[in-house]
Amino acid sequence: MRDITARVHLDKSMVSRAATRLVQNGIVSISTHGTDRRLVVLELTEEGRTLMRRRGPIAEAFQAKLLDELQDDAVPLQRALLRINAGLSSE
Repeated sequence: MRDITARVHLDKSMVSRAATRLVQNGIVSISTHGTDRRLVVLELTEEGRTLMRRRGPIAEAFQAKLLDELQDDAVPLQRALLRINAGLSSE
C-alpha cells in the first residue's frame, strides 16, 4: 500500500479504505510481506484479473479518443503531466 500511496499521491487512509473495499469485493487479496512483516502485499484475485482484462481495452480506447481530440496538444500535455508526476514522486 505504501507504493500505491506514493504513486497516486493520496492520503494513506484513503488508500487503506479503498484497499479494504477491494478486498471485501474480492478484487484483491491481502497478505503480509515475506521478509518485512510491517508491509502488506495486495494482489489481484482471479476476479480482479478478469475485471482488468475487461476494463483495459475500455481505458485504452478512452485514452486514444482523448489523444485524438487533443491532436497537436497531446504530446506537450503528456510531457507536462510526466514532469508534474516526476515532481510529485520526488516529494
